Amino acid sequence: MKCTNMGDKRPYDCAVDVEFDTTASPAAKRVKLNDLKSQMETLMKAASERHEDIRIAAVDKAYGLEVKLRETQMKHEATRKELEEVTDNFNDASASLKTFQGSDTMKMLKAANVCTLEDVEPLSQEYQAINDILNQLVDMEKSLSQRRDVLQQCTDDLSGEISDLKTKYETAESHVNVITELNE
Repeated sequence: MKCTNMGDKRPYDCAVDVEFDTTASPAAKRVKLNDLKSQMETLMKAASERHEDIRIAAVDKAYGLEVKLRETQMKHEATRKELEEVTDNFNDASASLKTFQGSDTMKMLKAANVCTLEDVEPLSQEYQAINDILNQLVDMEKSLSQRRDVLQQCTDDLSGEISDLKTKYETAESHVNVITELNE
């Protein structure tokens, strides 16, 4: 079969340019065409379903990160509030301790405790009772200080975790958008 190349008006063999099975019958070609179309439809459907599976997995991952982020933020907030309360109590205990230890009454009671006069002995007993309470205040201050340090470290750790989760969540959301847009 001779065809004309429109550009240079010279004849050429069309069969050379186009590979086409001229030996198959039209019915066989129709069967082959239908088979190729069927394979293509199956592959397209599988690809579409796979895309949806990937999209759902990406959404699930983003949702899981969002939930974990919210839980961590709530835990951070609760820890921060507890830290504020413990810090307030520590500051109050420290101020009270300084006030009582430095008071004129305490100075007088210390002096009475070492005094040998019998008339001052009741003050010595009061000194012992007050000193016991002061020791409890010292222990409380120490305990509050330790708890404050633990809560501060926990708050710092949670802040870092929140930052990390935010980054991961934003990345996951971006992936969801990219994957979803593949179908548009």
